[in-house]
Amino acid sequence: MYDSWLDLTQQIVGESVLKSSSLSGGCVGQVYSLSFEVSPPLVAKIVTSHFEQLEIEGRTLIYLKENSSIPVPRVLHNDEGLLLLEFIPSDYIMNSEVQRDCARHFSKLHQCSADRYGFEFDTVIGGIVQANSWSSSWLDFFAEQRIQHMAQIAREAGKLGFQDCVRIGKLCHKLDKWLLEPESPSLLHGDAWGGNILFHKDRLSAVIDPACYYGHPEIELAFTTMFNTFGRAFFQEYEQSRPLCEGFFKERRDLYLIYPILVHIALFGGSYINDLDRTLSRYGC
Repeated sequence: MYDSWLDLTQQIVGESVLKSSSLSGGCVGQVYSLSFEVSPPLVAKIVTSHFEQLEIEGRTLIYLKENSSIPVPRVLHNDEGLLLLEFIPSDYIMNSEVQRDCARHFSKLHQCSADRYGFEFDTVIGGIVQANSWSSSWLDFFAEQRIQHMAQIAREAGKLGFQDCVRIGKLCHKLDKWLLEPESPSLLHGDAWGGNILFHKDRLSAVIDPACYYGHPEIELAFTTMFNTFGRAFFQEYEQSRPLCEGFFKERRDLYLIYPILVHIALFGGSYINDLDRTLSRYGC
């Protein structure tokens, strides 16, 4: 039995940690960079409460490694209390060349397919469990396991009012007015904002903190515009191999953004309520 995560890490690596530095690591666990005398540096994520689902993150990274070509950190150890990852260097300014390389990788990721929408297990987004039960219909999956599921979580957290939930229900009953079933489900990263995109020397180094499932790639592409993660260079390159259907930016992007808005409402509340109100009003709800 190990007295601490640090003891366990040193046992796994086979030598003592020379230096441990805290990193910003999103919503799940505390994150540290670790350096050693001989072994390459690692990243350690440790749980801080029994509510965190750290092991799911490790399982999802392993799934991406085994089922796609998008770069991810190598997982050295994964359990409920400790996740050890290969350390991936990253720059801070994303130029057009980085965006184009990201587009090529995400295009290849979205070519990975399944026969249904969902995933082998529930994943985690922003520390919130994301339901992934298999469905034969994208519209049903998006309505029930994305919008309504996250609205219920936000409601139970006291961040979303009853009337907002009523409006969301109305929207879910007429999604087919704007959305179509895709040709096939695509493997998605699920949480593709700038903090989860690592890049170095004009190339994508790795994606981290995945919230994977098989869905419509348009929801992923919409998500990348929420905080301006990617821009024109990305979309121009992406469309070289996977052209977007007409109307994505004008009609469907904002509709798909309702899901990440609800995630942020569940986590933070605040001004995201206004974003939801404007979007629901735009679609007549």
